[in-house]
Amino acid sequence: MRISAIVTTYERPEFLARCLASLEAQTRLPDEVIVADDGSGPAALAAAQAHVEACALPGQVVTQPDEGFRAAASRNNAVRAASGDWFFFADGDLLFLPDAIEQHLALSEEGRLWTTGFALPLSSEETAALDTTALRARGVSELWPAEDDPRHAVLREQHLRFERKLRLARVAPLEAHLRKLAMRSCNASVSRTAFERVNGFDEAYVGWGCEDDDLALRLLLAGEWCRSALLAARALHMHHPRESLVDVGGRQVSPNHRYHKRHRWRRYVAERGLRRS
Repeated sequence: MRISAIVTTYERPEFLARCLASLEAQTRLPDEVIVADDGSGPAALAAAQAHVEACALPGQVVTQPDEGFRAAASRNNAVRAASGDWFFFADGDLLFLPDAIEQHLALSEEGRLWTTGFALPLSSEETAALDTTALRARGVSELWPAEDDPRHAVLREQHLRFERKLRLARVAPLEAHLRKLAMRSCNASVSRTAFERVNGFDEAYVGWGCEDDDLALRLLLAGEWCRSALLAARALHMHHPRESLVDVGGRQVSPNHRYHKRHRWRRYVAERGLRRS
């Protein structure tokens, strides 16, 4: 199986360099890395290209005009340039422990299921202390928090909730139940066959959030089932300011919230997706 790692980035080339270093150390190396740039300026884009050229893995940078947060379109651009038959989606602000891709592949049953992981957050102090050269020399594993760290409890609870929701959706695959099975595209995998079947990410999503939950829902509506990699595919999230959210009923949610909540009537193909014709 040929694996394409799709890595998003925007104006954070130093984070990208660290992410690439963690991918170089995987026990199951991706066959290529396609960096999905969301319109970085000339300096950051040149730095990203330099990091990809310095990476031990074959790769390229695919960019687009800076017209707001367009992760869906950016990832689709990268998939169009990819040659793999299985995609590992990664955000460029994550550090992956060495067996992350191997765990996704095993849980996916060699691509039969899509999988979703997440990441434990690093503090601003922990992030500021990171050194790319040291990461390449020593790896990411030593940064993983001890098992009594409270951050683990949050991840364990997310995994248990996902498993409960998956069991319910298997018994009663109603749209309302399928919607509860969220994907975290910062650390996820899906086969090319399944991704193309639903026409990839919906590029109508502009602004932070919901494009990955939308992909998950459409995959499930298409009969493409999933598995949690929340505990197995370990990753760390480098600290940075959060993207803008909006207030809905006192809750801070994505500006795409209403668009995602529309009823689908079992339709699962994105109108503005991977295939543009």
